[in-house]
Amino acid sequence: MSQTQEDQNTTPPTSEQVIEKVNESIKVLQVAQQTVVEGAKLLNEHMSSPDAHSAGVLENITKEMPLPVWDGTSLGWKKVDGTMVAEATDLKGEPGQDGKKGVPGPAGPRPEHQWDGTSLKIQNADGSWPENGVELKGEKGDPGKTVNLSDAVDNESSTMAASSKAVKAAYELADTAKTNADKVPGISTQVTALEEIANDHEILRKLSIGAPKLHRSTTLPPNHAWPDGSLVLFADWPELKAVYDAGGFAGMLMEYNANAATQAANLGKFRPNAANPTGLYLPLHGGQFFRNWALGGVENAGAWNAPGLPELEGGVDTDTRLAGAAGVFRSTPLQNDHPQITTVSTDYDDGLMFRASWLNPIYGASPTVMPPSINIPVIIYLGRPK
Repeated sequence: MSQTQEDQNTTPPTSEQVIEKVNESIKVLQVAQQTVVEGAKLLNEHMSSPDAHSAGVLENITKEMPLPVWDGTSLGWKKVDGTMVAEATDLKGEPGQDGKKGVPGPAGPRPEHQWDGTSLKIQNADGSWPENGVELKGEKGDPGKTVNLSDAVDNESSTMAASSKAVKAAYELADTAKTNADKVPGISTQVTALEEIANDHEILRKLSIGAPKLHRSTTLPPNHAWPDGSLVLFADWPELKAVYDAGGFAGMLMEYNANAATQAANLGKFRPNAANPTGLYLPLHGGQFFRNWALGGVENAGAWNAPGLPELEGGVDTDTRLAGAAGVFRSTPLQNDHPQITTVSTDYDDGLMFRASWLNPIYGASPTVMPPSINIPVIIYLGRPK
């Protein structure tokens, strides 16, 4: 018969049998517990008995056990008999960081005090008074120098002091002069006019910040920059930043992230160096002509104008032996032998010549595309520096 069949034929224990086995286990545990308790009792009696071979164990442990010895922040170890087991070691660490500053407490009451001539007593915190005060009178000083005084208000001496009479007289003279000055006709109006002129000058000065202007020299003056596309920082030029923050460059600003094509098409404009800028890139005016711009103009302010020429036009009437040539064309006899002549027909003695100046005398007046001009230095005022 297989093991499986034996297991299937085994009868499970009853509840009474299980309880009986549990009770037997509890009794065994109780006997073991009692044995441990009795053993511990016997061991303690043995250790405490003067006749036992281990009676000196406790004493020996006491002799050999090192004790801590403190000296300030240093710690050493020695036996009962004074033998050092370990030399002292300083346990003090590095100073820690300062703690947070506490909240100031309320001001305490001012202590009571008593004067006795030049002696001062301060009441103690417990309400009592010191027996003696503090004498605040110092030692007698040396006699001072005798100073001569003058009553004259026009005294120019550097060693003679003015008397109170002279001071009073000088004050009265100054007050009289002020009164007389106020009576001068138009003085108040003149002062007001001067203040207005000064204010106008300040307004004009601030209006010129960031504005290109012609200069008399090739040497850059202070507080100015060449319009060469370089970066100027607001931290160095706070007045330039104030103009920018106030919208003073409206219409003359590119986006900070403008691409190269946009920058090339707007050489006369400023460009911030970031979305939240810390400075501006200046316009690039070098080698460019200025063209006056007014509100309502077709082109944008600050935009770059590509070079160009007027259109060239002309016509030829071949039915009249080129006699109808007009505009940039002319009819000319072949015998003149101009190198520009092109023969249009072998039946006639006429040739055809092209010359732009026949239409507009501006052509041929210069070897380059150049209006009448001179080279003048241009600078930009940045305002007062930091």
